[in-house]
Amino acid sequence: MEDKNELRERIINLFLDEGFEVKKLPQPPQVNINWGLEVITPPPMRIKIHVISIPGKEDRIIVTLPVTISPQHLAEYNKLSPKEKIELYSSMLQKLIHTCPTCQVVIQPGPLELRNIAVSKMIMVDELDSKTAVEVFTLMINCFNIIISEINRVLPGPLLSQSGQGGEGGATTHF
Repeated sequence: MEDKNELRERIINLFLDEGFEVKKLPQPPQVNINWGLEVITPPPMRIKIHVISIPGKEDRIIVTLPVTISPQHLAEYNKLSPKEKIELYSSMLQKLIHTCPTCQVVIQPGPLELRNIAVSKMIMVDELDSKTAVEVFTLMINCFNIIISEINRVLPGPLLSQSGQGGEGGATTHF
């Protein structure tokens, strides 16, 4: 089995060879990981995905799509009734699990106070090759699109008010 540094370097090179941008993921002091990477998909989507290795589980990596609800969407979400909030939560959760039944989906802190969504998939290191990397990142892009489409379906206000403006500076939920 590869040591931690060899594995990290192999994974970095795998993503770079596929056209992804790779950065070191800052490690908060309270989080116990061997290493973490922020991998950004090639244009046109430019989605940020985290790849981490956990101590004692060096035979696998965890690929996570972290999504934070924008202040504009959050303001619109807070206007919904509890029933409407639970319907959005349930619809999004069902679509994400249907798209990736082997993913762990966490919607935080809960259906009545939606702030963050994380979709994670574990990958065994011995199965990790270019094909698997591309497949997992395609899966994460699809999950991102589900999240954004569900939020904009129920909370179209911020999207409609952008008048064609997009990107990280706009009013969209982001990663």
